[in-house]
Amino acid sequence: MSQRSDKAVDPGLIDVVWAIILIQGGVMILSAFEGFIGGFFFGSLPAALSVGGLSLSGAFLALLSARGIRHRRRWARRLTFIAEWLVLAGGLLNAFATSLLAAEVAGLVSVLMTIVVPLTVIIMLHNLRSFFAVDQSEDEFGGQLVMDLEQVR
Repeated sequence: MSQRSDKAVDPGLIDVVWAIILIQGGVMILSAFEGFIGGFFFGSLPAALSVGGLSLSGAFLALLSARGIRHRRRWARRLTFIAEWLVLAGGLLNAFATSLLAAEVAGLVSVLMTIVVPLTVIIMLHNLRSFFAVDQSEDEFGGQLVMDLEQVR
């Protein structure tokens, strides 16, 4: 006789998800600077530009989705789900490859940032799905379709 009772979800969890995604974006920005500086000093400028550019584009998407999550946009929830699943898959692949190929254990920070944090965000966003309801007055990017005449003047 195990009935599932729906628990009330705290809307403050949206702020927690927002903060976690901001931290991820900040780590990506630092990773981009590390890639630029490391590539510049070690003489591989094309590699530095590609790694740094990829990290900066990931940071931009993370910060964009954090803004959308803060405003409860469905496109941001979908974008965050896709990004977090990709990071989680890459982190699992990296952890297994490190343990199988190098016979070492992946570093704690690497495991936290690529497995634990994305899994936490995925679970939290799944529990918060009712807070991302469809609003008919908004387009895909969160802008208003109908502009008030007072705003035009």
